[in-house]
Amino acid sequence: MDRFELANFNLNLLVALDALLGERSVSAAAKLTRVTPSAMSHSLAELRALLEDPLLVRSGRGMVLTPRAEALGPPLRKVLLDARRLLAGGTSFDPATAGRRFVIAAPDFLATLLLPPLLEGIALEAPGIVLDVVPSARRGNAWLLETGEVDLALGAIVDHTSAIRRMDLFTEGFVCAARKRAPGYPRRAERVQAPLRMESAAACLRFEQESFGALHQTLSSLDQPARDAAWQEVGRALAEFEHGGAFVGPCELVVAVGTK
Repeated sequence: MDRFELANFNLNLLVALDALLGERSVSAAAKLTRVTPSAMSHSLAELRALLEDPLLVRSGRGMVLTPRAEALGPPLRKVLLDARRLLAGGTSFDPATAGRRFVIAAPDFLATLLLPPLLEGIALEAPGIVLDVVPSARRGNAWLLETGEVDLALGAIVDHTSAIRRMDLFTEGFVCAARKRAPGYPRRAERVQAPLRMESAAACLRFEQESFGALHQTLSSLDQPARDAAWQEVGRALAEFEHGGAFVGPCELVVAVGTK
């Protein structure tokens, strides 16, 4: 008898396997699927016997997936999502009456740019829709979409598969901005070579003291003697970056930002 014949296969094991692969913990998978830990442990034992693979192995204080388990994850998630859609009956989506949660992965600047008008439209036309926004992971967006962890990913998708629908919204470039008072920095806009070089560690220290960057703000909480001592320490550290008559060091001069 074929152990993988669907008539003889306990399909609930696929739900258990999906939870185990996602949570990498028997107790967490049990909680997710609303079964007892002993029942989930029994399911894991059955899966190990059927697939002839340990699936989850102990590593330190946690569990890690075997290569076979890693390979099973995305296609298994897709099968379960397809089954859910099939059982839902393919009913049309009506925004006005739909009650559903959508998870969107987006970097901060895109969330700030795109979500306010989207939320305004949802409030008017789809009051039952809830949006959860999570951080976008440049190299993880494709995996999050394939596994169903997120419904929409905004930002770069490095890995592209046939299971993902994508649309180019815009092409993003970068611009650099420098403080106007940066020593030696040209007043007119022009292309500069990197790295930006300052004449000495003392010039960089003076710039840092006169600016209101993160370092200045951090030291501002100290009393004057402690602040003077801290600046002396910073000056000694910066002096180590002087080489060949020029200074190339960690001075807060330039910031690069995205633009579309």
